[in-house]
Amino acid sequence: MKKDVLVLAHRIPFPPDKGDKIRTYHMVQHLARHYRVTLVCLIDDPEDCQHIPALQQMVDQFHCRVRTGKTMCVYAGMSLVTGRSFSQQCFYSHPL
Repeated sequence: MKKDVLVLAHRIPFPPDKGDKIRTYHMVQHLARHYRVTLVCLIDDPEDCQHIPALQQMVDQFHCRVRTGKTMCVYAGMSLVTGRSFSQQCFYSHPL
């Protein structure tokens, strides 16, 4: 029986066309051979939503939230008020 692995990625790793996406894609691909993988990520480009089916075939569970540039700017501004770091505020998602 395979063990469970949770992969948290700050961006959707598909298509693997940029450094961080390439690295995460290959890591998930390798882990999926040996483990039951749950992938959790944010989508910063709504056009990347078309790639969700490809990732769903790679992993056992897939969860994501879309964060557009406008949304990220709002969260970045909120970091000034909340005292949280920019990264904490931009990448935090209660539902995830």
